[in-house]
Amino acid sequence: MTDVAARTPSTGHRMEWTPERISAYWDWWSRRDIAADEYFARQVGGVIAGLLAEARPLAGASVLDFGCGPGHLIPHLLDAGASVSAADVSRGAIEEVLKRFSGRRGWVAARPISAAGSGCRAEFPDASFDAVCCLETIEHLPERDAPALVAELVRLCRPGGVLLLTTPDEENLAKSTVYCPECAAEFHKVQHLSRWSAKSLASVLQAAGLTPLFCAGLDLVAMRPSPLGPPWQWSAAGLLRALRLRAARIFDRFAPRKFPSGRALALRRRAGPNLVAVAIRMPR
Repeated sequence: MTDVAARTPSTGHRMEWTPERISAYWDWWSRRDIAADEYFARQVGGVIAGLLAEARPLAGASVLDFGCGPGHLIPHLLDAGASVSAADVSRGAIEEVLKRFSGRRGWVAARPISAAGSGCRAEFPDASFDAVCCLETIEHLPERDAPALVAELVRLCRPGGVLLLTTPDEENLAKSTVYCPECAAEFHKVQHLSRWSAKSLASVLQAAGLTPLFCAGLDLVAMRPSPLGPPWQWSAAGLLRALRLRAARIFDRFAPRKFPSGRALALRRRAGPNLVAVAIRMPR
């Protein structure tokens, strides 16, 4: 893993991301309706919920979306029968999810994440959740602060519960660095501060006392369902894929295999740029 500071020299200065600046930046993003489709969970929230459901049944489970943004993962969790809470450092994001989901069946609460020094804390009691999702968040912290984030996720998760994290896989941070001509600051265009590999992410999870079940790069966009469409668009290859997937899901239902060895998941898995880690907090 590599901090964004490790880049080629330039005439600008590195942006200092204080908690106030981070909150203000993501408040701005949360108000931009035009940017909704750029959110990771908007693009692949259904795939993420499906992966979590394979690791831990969601019906009746208490799930936290940590770093929820505008809440694009939440409807997929609710549709799966989970009781869902959310947390975010942005007050604007908290207001948005409360507006979208208050009164919906399965919705519980949204609370802020406070940041102090190198730590962060969501306003929920210890061991509140059967599963905690943390999508595209760890890369927004410097490498040195990642253990504190993971420790907070562990605190929130019940013994035997599951954590699911995503982050770009070995991202080239310099490629997405932009420059502000007004203040001469350089910063990653979506505020990424660290770079992760499967090895480095698994190491941080293990150091926090978690047992990784899966940690690898996937192409989550390619794993989205592909509708067959109207009959005149069907192909023999498409029909065969659909039949194989349906058969795999039937076998998984009546003769399940432990995650991540499910038959349907094996058919859908595609290697790609999205680093996905699923880990369990082992009971003491």
